[in-house]
Amino acid sequence: MSDPASAPLTVAASENLIQALTFALSYDRKRQAVRQDDQLSARVAAARLVEYLQRSGFVVMQKLAAPARDFCY
Repeated sequence: MSDPASAPLTVAASENLIQALTFALSYDRKRQAVRQDDQLSARVAAARLVEYLQRSGFVVMQKLAAPARDFCY
């Protein structure tokens, strides 16, 4: 079994990063959604953060998704 910490990394796509930040800003610790207008604000804030990080030279890495297994016999 491979070690998850040694999984290969790739540069995270901007849209993936925006979605992750929007989720983090839109839900509380109990994974309950905040108000709908707060989700729009979270999306705008996430996009601005990603844009700023890119302009500042930051690179965010993401683990590669595990390949889908074929269970057909």
